Amino acid sequence: MPDMLTLKKVPLEKLRWRLDLDALTFKNTNELEPLREIIGQKRGVEAFHFGMQMKQSGYNVFVTGTPGSGRMATVRKLLEHLSKEDGRIPDDLCYVNILKARKRRCCCASGPVRARPSKKTSANSARPSKKKCPACLKARNT
Repeated sequence: MPDMLTLKKVPLEKLRWRLDLDALTFKNTNELEPLREIIGQKRGVEAFHFGMQMKQSGYNVFVTGTPGSGRMATVRKLLEHLSKEDGRIPDDLCYVNILKARKRRCCCASGPVRARPSKKTSANSARPSKKKCPACLKARNT
């Protein structure tokens, strides 16, 4: 191991890279076109597309990342792109816990919600309908 005294010291100004602003070809970011791709996430985007194309039940897409890293915005952007490609909007899913039947829950799929329900209708919208969630209603009565 080299002696600490033989190591060369790095000047403070060389420890941090600084961009030469004169090298930029624009005055501010308003002049730039938005990026179409997600930088550094090619495999992740491919995996997301693959997962969203699964037509059978039982498959999930799991997105991970640090808080504030743009996971939700990225997923929203990818879903909007997919819905423009094939013209379909994914169903909204509602997971219902059945309190009377221990450890019973079901997933009800409904058409996509285009607006948030009002307080008056939100209680009713959380109830599973006979048409969309018969398994929940059957389990509630047992």
